[in-house]
Amino acid sequence: MRLKTFFISFFISTWLLFLAVGLSEADSKNQKTVWKMATHAPKGISYALYIEDYVDPTLEKATEGNVAFDWYHGGIMGDDEDWLAKIKIGQLHGAGIDGHGTKLFCPPMAVLDLPFLFNNVDEVAYVKKNLRPKFNKLFEERGFVLLVLLDQGNEGFDEIYSLKRPIRTPEDFAKTRFVTYSGVVEAEILKALGSSPIPLNVPEIVSSMRSGICDGLIVPAVWYVGAQLYTITKYVTPVRLRYAPGGITVALDAWNNIPEKYHAPIVEGLLGIEDRVNKHGWDSSKKCYKAMIKYGLKEVRLTPDEIEVLKKKTRPVWDKLAGREFPRELLNEVIGYLDEYRSGEVKR
Repeated sequence: MRLKTFFISFFISTWLLFLAVGLSEADSKNQKTVWKMATHAPKGISYALYIEDYVDPTLEKATEGNVAFDWYHGGIMGDDEDWLAKIKIGQLHGAGIDGHGTKLFCPPMAVLDLPFLFNNVDEVAYVKKNLRPKFNKLFEERGFVLLVLLDQGNEGFDEIYSLKRPIRTPEDFAKTRFVTYSGVVEAEILKALGSSPIPLNVPEIVSSMRSGICDGLIVPAVWYVGAQLYTITKYVTPVRLRYAPGGITVALDAWNNIPEKYHAPIVEGLLGIEDRVNKHGWDSSKKCYKAMIKYGLKEVRLTPDEIEVLKKKTRPVWDKLAGREFPRELLNEVIGYLDEYRSGEVKR
């Protein structure tokens, strides 16, 4: 009887153990994966809204609700350098990056920052369409998956803001203490135009502008409004000096830790919303720009001759940085697609 009781107890205990393990594995398999993501975008404003309205639902749909972003807005996780360090130790899984972050996470993307490289957003779109596989590979080689590639600013272009004087000529650049925060290309552009730029991290910019340490800045209108620097600014120059890419990227380790069946749906889903997100971004930038003009900023429109002077001054930056900040072959590919588009022989 005791032996029979022992076997019955053993069987029940073993069955309960396997059941518990099975339930644990099922819970593990059904548990939602949460990617912790950092961004400078303040919650409830502009790019943060696009994430909420477009990006988050797309990820949820592509993964049947099993993968989600958890966003840390407004730079509460520090600066882009901090994000990289936290990603390495698993405290973060990725980020929504601006122009500076794009080059920090993937330095060869600096090729898109070259002065007067693009004439309009259609040229940008054509280059991005043809080189997206190359850009994806460049990110992957550095341990990241490029989920979304975005245009910062008004159709991807920043404006030049000045607290004291209208910016028209190299002489005006030389008299202005510009901030440089976006990387080597920006610094070289400003130096080529006669300025002695002051390197700062993003969190330091507002206080430095308000204290008078700096009085010039090249950023998107949305950022400038969010920083409320328009209240102390006199002039804005809307010239397409440089294109500013941004995006959303996640660490390759985090990407490989989710079921592979979700990879293609995520990529296809997020690629499918890029145009909509960009257009909403452009609309927000235009509204912010118009609001600042209405507030009292004086618009400085350059003549074709003035633009040509700036182009000639900055053109040597292309060759100076090719092979140093980005592969010359990548620059040649960009130029090739631009020539192809400008020839008028491609379907637009």
